[in-house]
Formats: sequence, structure tokens, C-alpha cells
Amino acid sequence: MLDGDVILPGDGQTINERRKLAINGQISVAVAIGSRGLIGTPQVRIQGIPVEEDRDPFLEETVDAVIAAAKQNGRDREKLRENIRLAARKVATRWTGKKPNVDVLLIEA
Repeated sequence: MLDGDVILPGDGQTINERRKLAINGQISVAVAIGSRGLIGTPQVRIQGIPVEEDRDPFLEETVDAVIAAAKQNGRDREKLRENIRLAARKVATRWTGKKPNVDVLLIEA
């Protein structure tokens, strides 16, 4: 398969990732964490999530779920990242029936 100037296997990792993104969409979550926990409001961006007119309520519910997940965790950053990822994905699955790719960026402040 030709992708730009690169030849890739049609069943390779890159093409499989693109198929999943095309079908399920993506959510990006950025969370600032300090010594006392969550700082400010998490930022959530979506791509390819079929919520159209319900975009704002969907984002609000996702932010609320991320905040709840962030407050439940201690100092284990990988567990925190995974719990945030699962919380955002659960909201998307409930709203759309899809399981999007969720990227979580933890910003240590």
C-alpha cells in the first residue's frame, strides 16, 4: 500500500491504527497534576466522535468523568493515566456505542 511516499503493508500496524481511528475516532485529554492533585480544568478534544449537535454536553460529561477519575488516584501516574483514559472512553461508548482511541497527557506542575 502506498501512503504518501512510503510503501506499507496493507495489514501492518500503521494501517490498522488508521482504520481504528477512522471507525472509532479519537479523544485527547490533557490534565495538569500538582503535588495536591488536579490543577485547573482538564482539556478534552475530540476527532471523529459522532456527537454533532450534542458536542458541548458530551464534552462537559467527559470533563466531569475525567475530573472524577483524577481525584480518585494517588501518586501512581500510570494508574492515573489509565483510569482517566477509561473514564473518557466509557462516556464515549455510552453516547455513541464506539470505543475511541483515547490519548492522555499528564502535565506535572
